[in-house]
Amino acid sequence: MGWTSQRATFYTDDGKVDRKQEVLHLCNENSENGEWKVLKIANVGSTFYCAVQRTRPNGERYVFGEVVLTSTTSKDYFNFSYKTISEDCGPCEDNCPPSILNLLSPTNSEWANNWRKRCYENAEKVRIKNQDPHSLKNLPLGAVVEFINPRTKETEQVRKTKHPMFKRPIWICVDKNVRYLQTQIDKLPYKVIK
Repeated sequence: MGWTSQRATFYTDDGKVDRKQEVLHLCNENSENGEWKVLKIANVGSTFYCAVQRTRPNGERYVFGEVVLTSTTSKDYFNFSYKTISEDCGPCEDNCPPSILNLLSPTNSEWANNWRKRCYENAEKVRIKNQDPHSLKNLPLGAVVEFINPRTKETEQVRKTKHPMFKRPIWICVDKNVRYLQTQIDKLPYKVIK
């Protein structure tokens, strides 16, 4: 259940390791024991979730979930590392999209069923949060929220603004000109000021 490191085979146009192609190459296989084919793949950060169809030599088919953790580095010859975890092992990573979960064959594995249940629950939480008009993600540019900074114990107000250096909107402290990540604020109790 350890990590494997290797020299990457696939690269993007800008010279970075193409993680998705590497994962597809790992999970698609033909041998005398059957065929494994990725029906659908999605990533959440550097974690890839796959619906993999296994076809046995006798023609029997079933689809199972596979989680592939990935890591890349530009400093080593072995620049791509991965760890594959079958749903039967009960992976800790449980943000698999429902579009993949819906493709999986029924199973008697308690660990796989628990993993699927956690993934559906997490997807529902994300769906509800994305519909919340007071969610940081859904607030318009110029919105101001207030929270208590856990380090300084001071109340801070931050404004959602656009910056040419960043693709996504950023949150700037109104008084101190300090930038916050949305994920930092999301974890704190905050209230929308305007």
